[in-house]
Amino acid sequence: MVLISCVLLAATTLSAAPSGKVNLRFWTTHIYGPELEQAMKELLDQWHRENPDIRVTYENIPGGDVQAKFMTAAKGDNLPDIVDGWSYQALQLAQMGKVLPLDDIYAEWSKSGVLADIVNESAYRKFYWKGHYWGIPWELDIRVIAYRKDLLEKKGLAVPTTWEDFEKAVLATHDPKNNIYGLTYAAGFFNFTGQIFVPFMVQAGGGILNKEGKLVFATDNFEANLKALKFMTSFATVHKVTPPGIGSYDWDDSCAIFLAGRAAFSIERGNVITRLLTERPDLAPKVGILPALKGPAARLAAGFCNPLFISADTKYPDEAKKFILWLTEKGRTMALFKARPGQMWPVRKSDYKDPFFKNNHLLNDVVKGVLPYIVDMAYPAPGVPEMGAIDGEKMFAAPVNDVITGSRTPEEALKAAHKNMQRVFDQSKATQAR
Repeated sequence: MVLISCVLLAATTLSAAPSGKVNLRFWTTHIYGPELEQAMKELLDQWHRENPDIRVTYENIPGGDVQAKFMTAAKGDNLPDIVDGWSYQALQLAQMGKVLPLDDIYAEWSKSGVLADIVNESAYRKFYWKGHYWGIPWELDIRVIAYRKDLLEKKGLAVPTTWEDFEKAVLATHDPKNNIYGLTYAAGFFNFTGQIFVPFMVQAGGGILNKEGKLVFATDNFEANLKALKFMTSFATVHKVTPPGIGSYDWDDSCAIFLAGRAAFSIERGNVITRLLTERPDLAPKVGILPALKGPAARLAAGFCNPLFISADTKYPDEAKKFILWLTEKGRTMALFKARPGQMWPVRKSDYKDPFFKNNHLLNDVVKGVLPYIVDMAYPAPGVPEMGAIDGEKMFAAPVNDVITGSRTPEEALKAAHKNMQRVFDQSKATQAR
């Protein structure tokens, strides 16, 4: 509590920026690819025309460097003024006393109706911890299952909407004679692997936390998570309808198989849409995005709302807040969403009225069949800082990788991952007690 109190004091006592130019550093974690980089440059050019005395310089941090770089910067009091972070990094760093509370922005959004326009309440409630909001929702990162419509039609199968239908369709479309796998996905020890495990867990009625934020991964939720893990990995270990190397695959490896026309189904990031449109425009009309699957307990999907937040080290909190408010205005970031379709998604419901989302069948599939069902890795809990380390250190990717590679049984894999997650909670509790 001492760290939080210091941050709150700093937020109210920092002096205004001196006259002249203010330079704000802005780290991003989602602006990768030349199209997005150009779109961000144009946004910043517009900002600088409108606000010539406040310069914003952004640097995109590669995914593999994010967790280590952020933690090193936080410990060295060298975080940038503004951060576009991973799902729970705002809370993780707030727990360290490194983030400013943003309650004033939420108060303004509540009065202006912005909060009512956010896609769902959990997209911003996740940033509420210890009586304060520490992050501002600004974009969604959605996980999807892409499928070959033509291969389903060839087999006379309807679009799967349940686990049972999905399994049936994957097995039916597996065609080794024609070099087509039934399913591909990244099962390596990567963040993405854990994130695509999330929908199966919650569809089975499981998850990492309960609604109070208590870790129940291999305790109360053990049976549900075991069911999810066995179902997800059975395509590789039992049915053998996946590429033999998926135990080492990251997202790019799996996506390449699908783009090559060698898989009927693929569990993907949303930016598979961009890659289809740019790399395989001939294949794109034959592809659809599955609606959220209904598992034994629920019909849910995975979507991660990522925050903008402000470092407690900034000398210019007012200017940083001004930039965040500007960047999150209605329609402001539409250029980013259009630059690489499917890679970033709006957090505002009203943005989805743009014809851009209706005029592309793949985007429209997501908006209609996936977006209404998204939850994230902490579901059904609200803000939990420990999830920053649990996600950043790939702890819930391990069970999938362990089972696929034969390192552990499903039961052993869940218990080992739970033990690692418990260590994070124990360390957090010990730190807060000091």
